[in-house]
Amino acid sequence: MGKALYLCYWLTELIFSNNYNFRTMKIFKVLPLFMLTILFSNISGNAQNTARLQKAQLAPVAQVAVTDVASLLEEGAIMVDVRETSEVAALAYNVEGIVNIPLSELTERMSELPTDKKLIMACRSGNRSTRALNLLAQNGYTDLVNLSGGMKAWQNAGLAVTAANAPAAKSCSGAAAASCHKGGQSAKSCSGAAAKSCSGSKKTSCCSKKGADVKAVEPGSKN
Repeated sequence: MGKALYLCYWLTELIFSNNYNFRTMKIFKVLPLFMLTILFSNISGNAQNTARLQKAQLAPVAQVAVTDVASLLEEGAIMVDVRETSEVAALAYNVEGIVNIPLSELTERMSELPTDKKLIMACRSGNRSTRALNLLAQNGYTDLVNLSGGMKAWQNAGLAVTAANAPAAKSCSGAAAASCHKGGQSAKSCSGAAAKSCSGSKKTSCCSKKGADVKAVEPGSKN
């Protein structure tokens, strides 16, 4: 404050002085002080902005367990996945109404999110969603929770996901059927001396779960 007053005093002297030499001398005196004042103001402003950002980042973040998400969704909450679109395409939360806005695009697309609903921020492990939550909090969003553990915890809990390369279920019917047993083991053959009969009224199938015999449907019979 004192430096600012001192600068104002010398600027006044400079402006109202009629002596050219006096004004020239004052310029060389005032100019360094003026530059230092501007530099000090910039440093002070940057320090204040940094402090506000650190305070926002260190603020406690409300966490929600994956097992509690369903009840929040029933109450009207919206789940927001901040992973990249390629990650979501490969493995996605199977949640109705989920919104995908990557963290890298959140600043530009923030207006797509409502301010009057609870937002459940989610990602792969919980780190990016925490950063997204803090960014939203700095821009006026108040009802925010972070999905603890992200997709990792979601999968560990056995909750529904949508995978791009999910293996198709193997069929136990048709000539191309390869296996009827869990783990990909070969189905038992219906031929050979030790095989059970595949004819007669009690015709059995070798494509039964865990090797248990089931009665086969005779051609033309009703199910």
